Amino acid sequence: MARENVTLMCYWNGKITNGAQGITYEGAVPKPTRVSYETTHNQLLEKMYEITGFDQQQNKMKIICRYPACREFIPVPITDDESLDIVFDVARKPGTNCLELYLEREPASIDSQVNITTQIHVDNQVTKPVCYDNQIVVDGDKCNANPDTFLDPGPSDKSVLVLQDQHRSEAIWAGEDPGVLTCRQRLGTMMREWQLDDRIRHFVVEAGFYGVYKIGFIQLDWPLVTALVERWRQETHTFHFTVGESTVTLQDVAVLLGLRIHGYPVSGSADLQWDDLCEELLGVRPDPSVLHGSTLKLRWLRGHFQHLPLDADAVTMRCYARAYILGLLGSLFADKSGSDVQLIFLPLLRDFKYAGKFSWGSAVLAYLYRELCRASKKGASEISGPLMLLQLWAWERLHIGRPERFVAQEQDPVIPDGEVVKNKVQVSGVEMVNQETLAADPLGCRWRSPVIRRDNPQRALIFYRDQLDQQTYDQVYF
Repeated sequence: MARENVTLMCYWNGKITNGAQGITYEGAVPKPTRVSYETTHNQLLEKMYEITGFDQQQNKMKIICRYPACREFIPVPITDDESLDIVFDVARKPGTNCLELYLEREPASIDSQVNITTQIHVDNQVTKPVCYDNQIVVDGDKCNANPDTFLDPGPSDKSVLVLQDQHRSEAIWAGEDPGVLTCRQRLGTMMREWQLDDRIRHFVVEAGFYGVYKIGFIQLDWPLVTALVERWRQETHTFHFTVGESTVTLQDVAVLLGLRIHGYPVSGSADLQWDDLCEELLGVRPDPSVLHGSTLKLRWLRGHFQHLPLDADAVTMRCYARAYILGLLGSLFADKSGSDVQLIFLPLLRDFKYAGKFSWGSAVLAYLYRELCRASKKGASEISGPLMLLQLWAWERLHIGRPERFVAQEQDPVIPDGEVVKNKVQVSGVEMVNQETLAADPLGCRWRSPVIRRDNPQRALIFYRDQLDQQTYDQVYF
């Protein structure tokens, strides 16, 4: 039978400290109490005031839950019914006996008190302000004390952030929360159904895409991506956090994905005969039903090039290698259709050695910026592009949403599961397959294994918003 009540261990008159396993409370003995899962935030506040004996007129109560997140406990403020429900979800899990609540108090704000007189030092002189009728009077000068002015979402200076009225945050502040963005990604299907044949591996390495292949499929955390989009500003191409601005850089692309960030720019002509080009470089002329302009159906590409024939000659192997790399590029430069790949990159794969000289990392970063700018506007409901890069960056740079890293002992650290490889050896710390030297794994490979499940994405988004609001300098790796 499901439990109807939850036990709360309440602490106050001590201090919150950080330990090896996250936050804890020192200097106080807990007071246990029980409440129903149907308890509202206001009812919980009344209960906490009753337990602590704090004066509601003179003190404002702040309730903080010791919340389990990945490998440590983090502070989660309980500020409304929604955040209380998120906390109660933890207590409902099997094996959880109670919740720890840390209670802090602070003096009630000046707007909730009437005719309170304090001393303020102005120009080395002591003055006595008086507050009444939502105005503060200091030496005869009145200033507005309306609480709405303290809750202005900003920006206070719109000389730089000139597009605030078009931003996603404007809609959220107006009570029109658009919710969690739909993240378009098709790399998972490709990596599961389209294994890389070891006979064309050296072409993928030579073209510079082996790092992307090695990372494989990373399951996206839609609420985390959405929370980051809400902080993105297209005027500056940076995330605006409480501790400052941060962004994904070329160095992040090179380190996380292993893509080249210097060399020739990724550019070319879009005025080509695409069916002729496919016949030349892929060896097959696609049917008009799967080719629309410069877009080709991914299912057709995968269906025709999924299995390399055993008796394939050198020309055939090159065609299959181009098709596989084109599939990888389709995941990096994904559009919102979720089913097409762009053939504009195919001419650049004519020669694999030459393809390896392009600055693919710069193009990927520019495309991510463009998709972030689009998704940060009012009315946007989905986002595409190299979201794997964004999520890996967030896991490396920020403290929120970071899962446990897990690498199974039986899993090959170099060759993904299900791939047939012969003559794999290691010489002086350098990985080699079939006498071919492979590039070092990009840093993103260490996040390959986590599986993310969100029973309630909207609650997860609210949680991530709160965590970003409370962010401190030591929680960001600039």
